[in-house]
Amino acid sequence: MTDTEDEFSKARVMNSSTNEVVVILLLSATSCVIMEPSDKLNEENVRAIVRDELIGTSRTLIGTIFWTILSVFTVLVGLQLFQLAFSTSSVLGLVGVLLAGVLVLGASLYLLYLLHWK
Repeated sequence: MTDTEDEFSKARVMNSSTNEVVVILLLSATSCVIMEPSDKLNEENVRAIVRDELIGTSRTLIGTIFWTILSVFTVLVGLQLFQLAFSTSSVLGLVGVLLAGVLVLGASLYLLYLLHWK
């Protein structure tokens, strides 16, 4: 019997009155038993991995901020097209500018949806 299994059986006997504690101990004991020995990572490798992940995350964050600002701006452009449509003199112009406004507004709202809610 390994040390982890011995500690687990002691904890199970001591905390058998509470199911939640036993479940937590089961999960922690299972993860301790399943863990394999490390692959001898040194500090230099860990720093390189962290640096790469930070660069990737910052690029993603900057991209999200950029596309959010751009899509909010295009929402305003779409609304401006609606205002412009009602100031035209012909029906064909009204329909054309309204369709352009719907297209721009819909595309920008869809981009915001993809960026933040999906």
